[in-house]
Amino acid sequence: MKKWKRISSIFLIAMILCTLTASNIYADEKGEKDPQQVLTVAFPETKGLQEVNEDGTYGGLVYDWLMEIAKYTGWKYEFVTGDVETMLSGMMEGKYDLMGGMFYQKEYESFFEYPKYAVGSSYCLLISRENDPEVKSFDISTLNGKTIGVFQNAKSKIERLKVFLESNQLNCKIKKYKDVKAYESCLDNGEADLMLSSDANLENLDAAYDVCAKFTAESYYIVTKAGSSAICSELSQAIEKIYEADPNMALELYDKYVSNTYTNSIHFSESDRNYIKESGTVRVAIIKEGYPLTYRQNKTLKGIVPDVLNLIQKQTGLKFEYVYANSYSDALGKIKDGKADIMGSYLNDAYQADIQQVVLTKKYAQLNTVIIRNRQSELSDKNLTIAVPEDMAVPNGEQNHKVAFYPTFADCLKAIDAGDADYMEIPSALLESLFTSNYYANVTPSAAGNEQMQISMALSSDFDVNLYSILNKAINSLSKKEIEGIIQQNLISSQISKPNLKAMLYSHIGAVIVFLIAFIILLVLVFFTIGRLSLKSKAMALKLEKAEEMAKAKSDFLSRMSHEIRTPMNAIIGLTSLTKKMDGTPEDVGSNLNKIDTSAKFLLSLVNDILDMSKLQSDKMVIQSEPFSLNKLIRQIEDIFTLQAEEKSLELSFSKAWSKDGFIGDETRLAQVLVNLLSNACKFTPEGGTIQCSVEEKSRNQTHASLEFRVKDTGIGIHEDDLERIFGSFEQLNQNEYRVQGTGLGLAISSNLVRLMGGALEVSSRPGTGSDFFFTLDLPLADDIQTGCKNTNHMKSGKRLSEMHFLLAEDNDLNAEIAISLLELEGAQVDWASDGQKAVEMFKDSQQGYYQAILMDVQMPIMNGLDASFEIRRLNRKDAKKVAIIAMTANSFREDREKALAAGMDRFIAKPFEADQLIETLLACTTEGTE
Repeated sequence: MKKWKRISSIFLIAMILCTLTASNIYADEKGEKDPQQVLTVAFPETKGLQEVNEDGTYGGLVYDWLMEIAKYTGWKYEFVTGDVETMLSGMMEGKYDLMGGMFYQKEYESFFEYPKYAVGSSYCLLISRENDPEVKSFDISTLNGKTIGVFQNAKSKIERLKVFLESNQLNCKIKKYKDVKAYESCLDNGEADLMLSSDANLENLDAAYDVCAKFTAESYYIVTKAGSSAICSELSQAIEKIYEADPNMALELYDKYVSNTYTNSIHFSESDRNYIKESGTVRVAIIKEGYPLTYRQNKTLKGIVPDVLNLIQKQTGLKFEYVYANSYSDALGKIKDGKADIMGSYLNDAYQADIQQVVLTKKYAQLNTVIIRNRQSELSDKNLTIAVPEDMAVPNGEQNHKVAFYPTFADCLKAIDAGDADYMEIPSALLESLFTSNYYANVTPSAAGNEQMQISMALSSDFDVNLYSILNKAINSLSKKEIEGIIQQNLISSQISKPNLKAMLYSHIGAVIVFLIAFIILLVLVFFTIGRLSLKSKAMALKLEKAEEMAKAKSDFLSRMSHEIRTPMNAIIGLTSLTKKMDGTPEDVGSNLNKIDTSAKFLLSLVNDILDMSKLQSDKMVIQSEPFSLNKLIRQIEDIFTLQAEEKSLELSFSKAWSKDGFIGDETRLAQVLVNLLSNACKFTPEGGTIQCSVEEKSRNQTHASLEFRVKDTGIGIHEDDLERIFGSFEQLNQNEYRVQGTGLGLAISSNLVRLMGGALEVSSRPGTGSDFFFTLDLPLADDIQTGCKNTNHMKSGKRLSEMHFLLAEDNDLNAEIAISLLELEGAQVDWASDGQKAVEMFKDSQQGYYQAILMDVQMPIMNGLDASFEIRRLNRKDAKKVAIIAMTANSFREDREKALAAGMDRFIAKPFEADQLIETLLACTTEGTE
């Protein structure tokens, strides 16, 4: 059993007061206060009477009285909250000036002073346990012989109870309790059948109680402390003036704060319970779109009718299913035809129900109505036509006018808008929904409806009495608060239909006109802007096309330049290499040959730098991602620069620190950067200086390693002002004492390559102390490192290509002569084809496996090397798929390499090439073919 809130009980104040020991407590003998003085108010929180809101503000019947009294007295209040016992004790001790909600009894006059007028009244209630089968609220005789629990000190209430029992000839036993807790639990423990309470506690009663009887009002007052006659007199005068201005003040506040209706539990008969158990599903006819009674929101059925039926289902256990109707008349027809058991929302009265041969339940809700008319019609005219939905009654007082029936309220509204009818009465909520979703140019609201539209449920004339009884009992059990909550929930603006385009346009016609004007202006501006942009776009397209043509021309020029320069350089380097291999070459001739070879290689480096810079500037440089051995790469670089360092008496050292070898990246470009940095270090470090190249692993996880690369020297250093520009293109610092050759592109290319690989090339340097170039790369880890072909057995001195046959396709006689001579020096036999077509025919006519490799130039007459390689791979012979085809071309761009590989070639050698490079490539390919 839920406990009552003692602070909410008016009669409890009086009962506690009676139990307290009487003492002669007197207030301040002055007894009077200045009207402007603040009065202290004992304010125990009591539902309906003295309330403290969540935000700390006050409310309730007593509070409203105090605020109204202050208007006549000028009093200010200081409210003190607490429980009833504390507040009452403090009032008796004279701590507070005022306290409300006090009943009058003569013995109380020694503690308080009562004003002349009461501020309200309460009623006594007899309550029983919920669903007590022996007590019926509608049959007072069932109270006879019952035991009634009362609080002993509530003498006034007990006297009123005796009068009630005597006047109704009831013989009941009155059981008195001294202890409040024992009194409150007398129903739950079965000691009493009934309990005496009051209506002030009605909202706080547990749902486990039913009200059986209500009788005899008892007045309550706002009292002052003893000895404050002046305040009490002023209080009486203020209350008198309030009643003179508003005689119903007490009743209005009672209705506002105290519930005077109550809902008992449902008492089902045996036949009711059997029906609920055996009836199955009850079919309910509802209007498909009948806002606010029934409607859909987000595909979910909503409305007053479904919400009420959900409450009835919880209270009774009945199960409902819905039968949808297109109109009010259609829904009524479904219960008459037996397609539904009840109609969820019947809007006519009992008289009309009798005519239509249906039976009504008690009403469960009502809607306000409004009269709307055509703008050209006046309700004072005699010859008017009222629009009414089919099967609905003509509103009271309108029977003298012509009646036109239409299927729905919406159709009635359209008829009025069209002038076919003059006016109609419609629920205001439905009208708001229709006005929102549609536009009616000729319709205007005229006045409030003559009466509210009652909502009941209807059953066919051959109805089931048990179903009718259960529905009525359930409807009667619904509280006013529940119904009002349902209605308010379904009338909020979010439920109203969404407006259609026509309604939106007509309801905002001014905005639409402004929008159209703005739209037209915008269109003009858009077309004007598009025209200008089109001209600019064409101009930009022409510039872009021209830029692309220039870029293509530049690329073609560089490609041709590379090819044309590399071709004679191949002859220079090749002949130099051949001459150096001849026996008996004089020493001075050998020295000259070395100088020629060095100059040719320097010229080749210049061409390579220019080509690399062109690729970087046009964003055509592509960084490869292939597994490589960093240990092998550093060892190769160390071999390259060890001899140079020894020639200049430089101390060159390499340090490597990583946990495990094997990375993924562009090995060639990484080597190019390190070679550039070490080359500069060698150039600008004087004799006796030191150069350090280090690679250190900074961090590593399961997939990547962070590596720091550093080249540090003790050279001449760089001024701080020059540090920013050394990475620019064609930049060379003016170092008079060091006359070095170069394009000034090395650091620019290195910086861009490091950036493409995900790092940043940085430098720290001071003049006279040296420079420190460093960068960090985050490289993926490689599981398996491919280190190349194992051909070390072939690298020994002697004829390394003995008993091997090669096919050479080369259109330049001099280059062919050089290549053949170099290969024959190593013991190989070479067949020469001057174009691609001859190369295909020679291979086709050869025996299976005769050629170990084919050296293929790319740019040749009749058939180029790419087409020739493609044709060879297509031949119907086994060695056509296996024979190594090596591209030898002066075109060194990456796209040239990709085209060669796509045509079926295996390797790529850029001209000019060195003899050892050619021989090592051939050995690698032939070794791969035999493994």
